[in-house]
Amino acid sequence: MFKMLNKKAYLRTLEAFMAVFITFVFVIYILPAYVTDDKLTESINLLTPLADELRDCNNVSCVESSIANFDPDFVKKYDYIINISSDPNVIVEGLPKKNIYTDSVYIVGNITNYEPRIIRIYYWER
Repeated sequence: MFKMLNKKAYLRTLEAFMAVFITFVFVIYILPAYVTDDKLTESINLLTPLADELRDCNNVSCVESSIANFDPDFVKKYDYIINISSDPNVIVEGLPKKNIYTDSVYIVGNITNYEPRIIRIYYWER
C-alpha cells in the first residue's frame, strides 16, 4: 500500500536538521567565547538633572562648574570633553581610542531669549 520513501529526500531532510543543530551550537557556545569581556559600565546620567541650571550656561567653564557641584568625584574618575553647539551634526575631534561615554541635553533657551543649543559631554575613564 505505501511506497517506500525516497531515500535521498530522507537524507536531505536529516542533513538540514543537522545543519540547523550545528548552527545553533555554534551561535550558543562558540560565538560568545570570542566576545571580549571588557568592563562595561553604564553611562552616568550627568547632564539631564542639571538641565535647568545649564539653561544660563553659554561657555564650557560654566558647564564644568555645574558638573563639579553636582558630582565632585567625576573630575577625579574621568577625563572629558565638553561641546556646546547649535549644530546637531557637529563632529568632535581629539577623542582617545577608549570606551567613550556621552551624555547630551538640548536646551532651547531661558525665559527671556530663544537660543537653542546642545550641550554634550564625552567622557572616558582615566
